[in-house]
Amino acid sequence: MTGRTFRYALALPAMLVHSLAFAAPTTDACIDANAKAQDFRRDGRLTAARDQLAICSDAACPAIIRGDCTKRRDELEAAQPTIVFTAKTASGTDRIDVTVTIDGKPLADSLTGAALAIDPGQHVLGFTANGEPTITRSILVIEGQKGRREELTFPSAAAISPAPTNAANAPTPAPRPLTDDTRGQVQPDGANGLRTVGIVATGAGVAALAAGGVFGALSFSRWAAAKSDCGAGCSATGPAQAEKSSAELFGNLSTAGFIAGGVLVATGLTLVLTAPKTAGKPDVGLTLAPGSAFVSGRF
Repeated sequence: MTGRTFRYALALPAMLVHSLAFAAPTTDACIDANAKAQDFRRDGRLTAARDQLAICSDAACPAIIRGDCTKRRDELEAAQPTIVFTAKTASGTDRIDVTVTIDGKPLADSLTGAALAIDPGQHVLGFTANGEPTITRSILVIEGQKGRREELTFPSAAAISPAPTNAANAPTPAPRPLTDDTRGQVQPDGANGLRTVGIVATGAGVAALAAGGVFGALSFSRWAAAKSDCGAGCSATGPAQAEKSSAELFGNLSTAGFIAGGVLVATGLTLVLTAPKTAGKPDVGLTLAPGSAFVSGRF
């Protein structure tokens, strides 16, 4: 056998295999593909329905089946949603080395910028790139929606696992000096606490002074009553003795009230006046009335 004859002998089986692989569908295959396409269309599996319509649209199929499949194939092309995927790095650079899966099944080995056909409905997409964690996204695809864009960004390695900092070696910031620009600003809570204590102490001192005045007035009243009842002389058991004892008691209480009130007022005013300034200046007012005193303040 010559070399040319041998080459022809090898080519004939290859041509036979190719012809069998692309053999025209039989009438039964056309009918079956047409029926499957209708079932897939009702289930929303548009991609599978298109594959079946491609079979029954073949020229070898009966004209009535071929015409019906061709018409429904064109309608399905219009209803089939398509999506364009794009991916970027954290710095904004485009990435194409991204594989895409849909509901756990492969959809694309890389991103080419071309629109991909997807069945309508809810799907879970997975995007994987070398050196980056997989990103998952749940989407709802609408029938007839063409050219929908889905953009995603892969975070950098630094954003995924930031390097720990050594808090022990971190420099301690120097305290900011109190300048003319900062004296009018709000100070820590300790300043407000001192001012509050001062206002309370001042109020208590004013109340003690008022009480001392009331007891002093009562003491003078009892002394006057005792002198009136006693007259020229007083017995040890007379009413003047009881009034005298009450006058002495009220006098002692008055003295204690004046002393305590003076100390409290002095201490309170000192705290109010020496406490650090806040954004709003304290406003303290004192109102005296017969038998009472009122302290008001804003802090």
